[in-house]
Parts: sequence; structure tokens; C-alpha cells
Amino acid sequence: GGEEAGGEAAAEAELEARLDLWSAVFGASKAVSLGQDQLRGLWALLSRPNERELVLRFFHSVLKTATAAGIGSKSAPVDLDALCFGEAEMAFVFRDLMCSPSPSVRLNWSGLGL
Repeated sequence: GGEEAGGEAAAEAELEARLDLWSAVFGASKAVSLGQDQLRGLWALLSRPNERELVLRFFHSVLKTATAAGIGSKSAPVDLDALCFGEAEMAFVFRDLMCSPSPSVRLNWSGLGL
């Protein structure tokens, strides 16, 4: 009922805040970044459709930051070191998580509200 929906909304808000914190902490340090094992673990841990949607938003925010300069843009190039994970991890997220043919990893697009 209403209590369950309220609890779920609160859990989603907490998860979103934690992902934002990860982005800020890992993005602020050039010495530390999220690796493929951590991203794979995050993907495996957050497997419910609403959780996956938040993880996809998190990935999108990193990719959006990385491509903010855009093709033909006159703005300065983005400092990829300021991201919470790098180019190799971006490719990993797309290839091995989002587009994986493996049933244990495969993204169920039908459950998302995108």
C-alpha cells in the first residue's frame, strides 16, 4: 500500500544520494576511480528494475560529463581524470553490462520506465 510505496521511494532517494556521492568522491580524486569489478558489483547488487534505472542514470551522468564538450564545440575539452571512472570502464559498462548476452547480467529493458 501507501507505506510500502513511501518506503520504496525513500530507499530510491537514498540510493540516488549515494550514487551522487560516489560520483563526487571518485570524481574529485585523480588517484582513485571506480574499476570494472566495482561497477560489475554495483550492477549485480542493484538488479531490481527501479534500482537498475538509477544505476543507468548514474552511468548516463558520467557519460554526459565525459562528452560535454561535444563534437565541434568551442569549449575546453573535458578532463577525463575528473570522472569517477575512465574510458575503459565506459566501454565495459556499455559492452559487458548494458549489452551483455549473458542471462546473469542481461538488462531487462521491459521493466524500466525509460
